Amino acid sequence: MRAPFTHFLLVLVFLLGSICFTPIIHATNDSVFSSDSILTDPGFSPPPMPDSGSAGSPPSYSLGLELRDFTSKTLINDTHAILEITDNQTGQTIRTLAYVGTSGVARLLLPTGRYDIQIQVDQLDTPGTDYYYSFSQTLTSNVSRTIYLFPVGSLLGAVYSSDGQAVAGAHVKFDCGSSIGSINEQTSDELGLFRASWLPVGNCRISAASEDGMGYQDVEITHGARPSVAISLNRSLVHTGESFKPSSSPDALFLSVVVLAILILAVIAYLFMHHKSSPAVSSKSPHPPYKSPRPSVEKRKSAAKSTHPARVTFQPLPASTTIQTLPSPHQIHPRSTDIIKTLGENEKKVAEYLLHNGHHSTQARIKNSIGMPKTSLSRTLHMLERKRVVEIERIGKLKKVRLTQWFLGKE
Repeated sequence: MRAPFTHFLLVLVFLLGSICFTPIIHATNDSVFSSDSILTDPGFSPPPMPDSGSAGSPPSYSLGLELRDFTSKTLINDTHAILEITDNQTGQTIRTLAYVGTSGVARLLLPTGRYDIQIQVDQLDTPGTDYYYSFSQTLTSNVSRTIYLFPVGSLLGAVYSSDGQAVAGAHVKFDCGSSIGSINEQTSDELGLFRASWLPVGNCRISAASEDGMGYQDVEITHGARPSVAISLNRSLVHTGESFKPSSSPDALFLSVVVLAILILAVIAYLFMHHKSSPAVSSKSPHPPYKSPRPSVEKRKSAAKSTHPARVTFQPLPASTTIQTLPSPHQIHPRSTDIIKTLGENEKKVAEYLLHNGHHSTQARIKNSIGMPKTSLSRTLHMLERKRVVEIERIGKLKKVRLTQWFLGKE
């Protein structure tokens, strides 16, 4: 009886111990592994964030730029560089000054994004500016790259009138052999002076203009130098009388293009209508159209005086009247014979009539002689004139018709 009772007491003690000590073990575990204890324990610290800014901002990355001379490829160091950085997303521009040490590397820390970066170097031991370069860079990680800067120079200029007076407000333009650098147009100040700080190396034409006139000078820009130039406005400038405008308005340019296009269309339409209304040259004609020479003014006046005083009327010939036959073949030039064979019926009648009547006559006399209607005769004479068989001389209402020298074989 004592052994079972002892076993029962031991089981009961074990169960009571388990129930009593379980909350204590849990409480101890909670206090040791709590996150508050990890954060406050000086031996533990969370990993550093890549961005030193506020929470939620994009990460920043390092951009290392090694600067070298584009021409000599030598390192550019121990100098200050002017950096102009534009964020493409926000459009914000920051201009800062960075020192480039002996390594020739300028380092930037920028958030993720795409940037337009402009680098300008003005060394203290030269009178002018020295280097210029601009580029775009996308940052999604740490980047190191070599930048080859272009050599540039500076310029100090003055604008004078033809009588030697300083001209303020003159428009100054730079036309250089290269577009590298800053070649923006400028305006002379109240003393007539202007400055250009980042011009490409080489020959540049500096032009100035105002209402007083215009002038220009050619200048050789060298690396690190700052030459001086004086521009005299000794040339006349043609404008419309309005205030001087250095650049044309886009609206005015568009209007000029529209007017020019309308003029071109008008000319094309005129040529098309003129070509359409002009009579077409017959494809059956063996010779090009012939234009009779226009008589002089004196001949027309004398012919008008000789024909106008007395009005001549012609009576149709009797039906029994016959036209004399053509002369014998040996009296007609072979060319005339060959051409007559190619003519139509009405054309042949007119040509044979003129051959028989001294090679010339008038339209009215031909009409009455061969009995051809006026409309048909006019059309026939027009065709013969185009075939160079006859030539027609118009004097007032009178039309003289004669065989051409070419048809008669005399030329």
